[in-house]
Amino acid sequence: MKKRVCSFLLACILMASALPVATASAAGRVFHDIPKKEWYAGYVYAMADKGIIKGTSDTTFAPNISVSRAEFVKMLAASLVPQSEIDQYKGMNLFTDVPSSQWYDPYVNWAAQHGIANGSDGRFDPNGPVTRQEAAAFMVRAAKAYPDKIDLTEKKPLITFKDQDKIASWAREDVAACQKAGIINGNTDGTFAPGSKASRHQAAAMLCRLADIAPFEGDQIPEPPEPPKPPEPVFKAPVTFRKTVAGVSVRGVELDPSKGYAAKAVLAGNQFYKNDTASNIIKNNNGYVAVNGADFNSGSDLSTSSGIVSGGKVVRVYNNPVDPKPAFVVDKNGKASIQFMTINQTVTLEKNGKKYASFDRVSTNRPVRAPDATRMIYTRAFGKSVLDGKIFRGLAVDGNGKVTNVYSNASNVPIPSSGFLLIERAERQVEEKLFTDAKPGDTLRVDVAYEGSAVQDIQTSLSAGPTVVKNGKAYGNATTYKNEGFLDTSFTGGSRARMALGVKTDGTVVIVSCTCTLGALSKVMAALGCETAMNLDGGGSSTLYVNGSWLASPGRKLTNMIVFSKK
Repeated sequence: MKKRVCSFLLACILMASALPVATASAAGRVFHDIPKKEWYAGYVYAMADKGIIKGTSDTTFAPNISVSRAEFVKMLAASLVPQSEIDQYKGMNLFTDVPSSQWYDPYVNWAAQHGIANGSDGRFDPNGPVTRQEAAAFMVRAAKAYPDKIDLTEKKPLITFKDQDKIASWAREDVAACQKAGIINGNTDGTFAPGSKASRHQAAAMLCRLADIAPFEGDQIPEPPEPPKPPEPVFKAPVTFRKTVAGVSVRGVELDPSKGYAAKAVLAGNQFYKNDTASNIIKNNNGYVAVNGADFNSGSDLSTSSGIVSGGKVVRVYNNPVDPKPAFVVDKNGKASIQFMTINQTVTLEKNGKKYASFDRVSTNRPVRAPDATRMIYTRAFGKSVLDGKIFRGLAVDGNGKVTNVYSNASNVPIPSSGFLLIERAERQVEEKLFTDAKPGDTLRVDVAYEGSAVQDIQTSLSAGPTVVKNGKAYGNATTYKNEGFLDTSFTGGSRARMALGVKTDGTVVIVSCTCTLGALSKVMAALGCETAMNLDGGGSSTLYVNGSWLASPGRKLTNMIVFSKK
């Protein structure tokens, strides 16, 4: 009997030894975008297993997107000290752009207190991307702050990178120290790319080596499943209607932009100061459904459109009313909404891969006025040059973000065919060194924040107004119109041909054409089930086109439209 028991136990042991080793997938960490064969896969899974890094979702890691300065500092902190220690650094107010309410506040303060990170002009630039040379500097400073936890002993001979001369003087020793310690490597072409943004997978590998964490190997790294085939696009045809609503005769259309449409905010000829027939604009953009946009003269100073975004890029910013104008917004998934937002653009000057100076509240492609000291960006959507006389200072920037020309008291300054021109028309009371110290070869970065908007991944947006429905109820009076910047009573008052665009809670877009007052229009859009709605330009600009039929035909050429094309 004893012999049989021993034989049974031996069989169990042999069976157990044949079972696969527990992998990262057993812990639920299978990133579908991390192929097992990638060199960085083991580093990513080892760091995820320690809780130092996380995926962007339950199944994705997004290995190639850049890491912000705040994110890198958080990863560095998590590699070295427990969270209970980090929590002691909350609310220290060490940088003007690191409010205590933000998640990164204690991590940035920890890094600053230990001499690991510093800023410029009292700012840390937490959302700016960390460059490869900045990452090296952070890690070397961390080694000095925590010598008992980080070993930078030389393990490899010093390499002279092909782009060695591009490494900033302040970072050369740090890059060399990290390279000799085996923490960082160059690219396969022999370069280091010091000013390039560090990606998430690069950060995982660097910090894994820095913290001396063994990368996962073999069966520890799961094989991601085959990606599912994308579903066939489902097209839902628009529904047109002609009926009486709230006592007003209306013509309109309903559509869901997420059901097989691509929404675009379109300029006639892709440029301000130009106009074209609605037919041509629709034809040139393969329009299936189209409506006129904001003011018919988008080169004017009427400011009825304070913001336009097309293809994910800002085309116009003109922020000046008391209250933000309503903006029709479509995100990357085709979900429509109306947001009340201010587009805040921050321009940052970088020298040798390091932040040097910055300012925010920068306008884009707005009309120029002689005494105006507003800082403005101009692209070819505005024209080939800045018109109307001289500019006080200007910086031409190419498509790679590099300064190519510096202007001072210049006339008819050309706008780069790619990239942009940053100017101030007149001298400001306090001159910023971003303009005075910028040189050709420096980098200018533009970061965009849609303040007040629940949507940040905006692909298409056009602001108009005034607001006629809010929270599902009729909205608006002379005061609210004025606060949104609509001062012309001939535009807001009386009964006239009007266009309106509203969005229901499920993302359905409702567009109508009718003749009535703004007050009556509010009741119409609320009765049609809109959660939020805004007035568009009307009168002779009134245009509504649906698949070959005109529900409203314009009496003049247009400068901008919202066009829905069929995918």
